[in-house]
Amino acid sequence: MLGDSRYNDRLSNNSPEFFQSDLEQKRKLLARLQAINPAGFSRPDTLSRELMIRELRQDIEGAKFKHWEMPVNQMDGLQLELPDLIVLTPFMTVSDYDNYLARLHQIPHAFDQVTANIGRDSMTA
Repeated sequence: MLGDSRYNDRLSNNSPEFFQSDLEQKRKLLARLQAINPAGFSRPDTLSRELMIRELRQDIEGAKFKHWEMPVNQMDGLQLELPDLIVLTPFMTVSDYDNYLARLHQIPHAFDQVTANIGRDSMTA
């Protein structure tokens, strides 16, 4: 969507393991950002650092609600994201078409992940 086509052959990973790994990476990045002394930064760079720290804190704090265990609602979910693939996928080369087909083949696995997350939520409720 933003011009980096390295991952155009993949759908997002929605497994609980991915979300745990992502949370750990965010914690590590937050620690690294907080360790940086912004004394020599320009005002925009200082603001960027502060905003990144704020967003990471919010993401880490919000993870306690396990949003991945409620992956489907009227505003968001795989059922709404998949139809957008056709609009978001560039179709300029044969590789672009191959990438799109690779994503289509991953749809059953993506629904399996979402279904498992929904089932996990009902088991813990």
